[in-house]
Amino acid sequence: MAHPDPVLIAGGGIAGLATALALAKRSIPSRILEQRPQACAH
Repeated sequence: MAHPDPVLIAGGGIAGLATALALAKRSIPSRILEQRPQACAH
């Protein structure tokens, strides 16, 4: 079976990361698109 196209997730905040994790647990590939070049240093 061919791999499906990845789900694009806009934003690497808590909701985007939680969505990516939920998809990964179901073996669904995803790509996170983040506007900032790196994670926040808080």
